[in-house]
Amino acid sequence: MAQTTGGMAGAAAQVEMSTNGSSWTDISGFANAVEPDGGERQIGSVFTFDGDTPLLTSGKREAMGLKASIVYTEGGSEAFETYRQAYENNTRFYMRWTPAGNTAGKFQFISSAGFAKTPPYPAVKADEAEALLFDAEITVASITKAVHA
Repeated sequence: MAQTTGGMAGAAAQVEMSTNGSSWTDISGFANAVEPDGGERQIGSVFTFDGDTPLLTSGKREAMGLKASIVYTEGGSEAFETYRQAYENNTRFYMRWTPAGNTAGKFQFISSAGFAKTPPYPAVKADEAEALLFDAEITVASITKAVHA
């Protein structure tokens, strides 16, 4: 198979958050990274007396985590405040991201309804000049691939 020429960088990705799964807020100007984790499928194995290798079976998938690193700001309807409220009020939270950017026809990954897992309060250090970030970690049941409209 020939080497691909379709590789892409994530620098122009679109990242969005929602508290209801239908009304989305573009946080691309705040988000620095999105890192999915977990979701491993349960795999069973058993040995028999005849044979040297196990018989394998598969089961359900584990919950997934999404961690977004987001620039901390203090606007009332910006990313920090939206996530903070979901965390403190234990309400549903959703994320979606489009790796190739806000372009129709590109793949988009959409979380199921989840919950804010980690407190968002930003760490501060007197000897650092970088913008303050907070980590928004949510736990979801699944992520679905769709096509950006």
